[in-house]
Amino acid sequence: MIIRPETGTDLPAIDRIHREAFRDHPHSRQTEHCIVRALRASGALSLSLVAEGEGQVVGHVAFSPARINGEDLGWFTLGPVAVLPSRQGQGIGSSLVQAGLQGLRAGGASGCLLVGDPGYYARFGFKPFLSLSMPEVPPAYFIGIAFKGDRPGGLATPHPAFSATDALARTPSTRFESTLTCPLCGVSTPETMAADACRWFYRCPGCGRTLRPKPGDCCVFCSYGSVPCPPVQLRGNPGGSCCGGA
Repeated sequence: MIIRPETGTDLPAIDRIHREAFRDHPHSRQTEHCIVRALRASGALSLSLVAEGEGQVVGHVAFSPARINGEDLGWFTLGPVAVLPSRQGQGIGSSLVQAGLQGLRAGGASGCLLVGDPGYYARFGFKPFLSLSMPEVPPAYFIGIAFKGDRPGGLATPHPAFSATDALARTPSTRFESTLTCPLCGVSTPETMAADACRWFYRCPGCGRTLRPKPGDCCVFCSYGSVPCPPVQLRGNPGGSCCGGA
């Protein structure tokens, strides 16, 4: 079994692996293939490894940046990870995870977070992170491993691609980063946009004033951002609504 970085020719196989592995999974929304596509399209697929055996790609794991209290502190999110059903139970998933963690360490990462079974991932050194929380995730299933330094505290957020829909994932030009420019003081701040939600209010770090969308706009990114929000990008209708009609 060979563990190696993905190449362009692997993409159809990676898509198939995630579709088949999660097709009947009781705790999945069956959007893992969408997440991987969206991470790749937005340039957030920091590490993407495949397992190849006998000339066939049979497993895949993705790693992407995670933010702690809105900051990039060198932490990453593990997932999705999947193996073809016919090849599960052969240690392929474990090999992918181990290789990925080694790659993160070699690259100077601070640590890695994931949402998953603590009993399974304990073998890799993952433990519950009581100092951190992730929105809508039970604490018992939010686990992590620190490579260096102290464990951070506060709120951890994965890349917005984790809420990607199939339509967004099929649009490779979708962008999740936008620079908001305050019309009152002129301060510009890079921000990460959610894949499927409006942001109605934004507190400017320069003047402290709260910005709201202009009349007819769905969110502050469509009013003051360098890039409109992902749903509006998908509709191809800047100035329209991402929450209802165009």
